Amino acid sequence: MDIAIQTQRDHGTHPEGASAASGKQHERPNVAAVAVQRHKKEALHRLLQEQLVDGSDYGERGWPQMKQLIETNRLSPIARFCD
Repeated sequence: MDIAIQTQRDHGTHPEGASAASGKQHERPNVAAVAVQRHKKEALHRLLQEQLVDGSDYGERGWPQMKQLIETNRLSPIARFCD
């Protein structure tokens, strides 16, 4: 069985309802929680779209600093970047 469908059934969000094996009854998702989640997805989508069309060189300027911070604060002795 597809893992996504099984997960939806286990959480009661699949149209066919919960699986018989889980013993859960089909429950309606919390309307307010679904609305909040949809709002967050839409906001993230807008932000990503803005970043894709942004012509600034922020990434080119910021990446060396981020790379240095990642290397400085790594938790293993293995280097993260091969420069």
